[in-house]
Amino acid sequence: MHNQSISSAARKRRADHGHAETALVADNRFGEIRRSSRRRGKMRMALTALAALVGFKGAVLADLGAVNYIARLEYLRDGDAIDRIGSFVMGIDPLTLQVAQWIAPMIG
Repeated sequence: MHNQSISSAARKRRADHGHAETALVADNRFGEIRRSSRRRGKMRMALTALAALVGFKGAVLADLGAVNYIARLEYLRDGDAIDRIGSFVMGIDPLTLQVAQWIAPMIG
């Protein structure tokens, strides 16, 4: 006879892989508890993209110098809607400035 219950170790392995786990909820009914591994993956991807963008902006700022970088941003601000969005995204923020100051000695 095969036991249909899932051991706690098996539930933990399944939960670690993003599967739902059945648990007794407060009102004595069984319900599913979703693990947040999918949310964690999306958050990690968003933070990685943000870090890459800030790194790119910092590298471009360090390479062009502040005067040329600001001149290019002004040129974009005078453009169409897409150019203005690009100008906003590529604008100099404190983190980008710190990254540029850190990268500048490496670029030379």
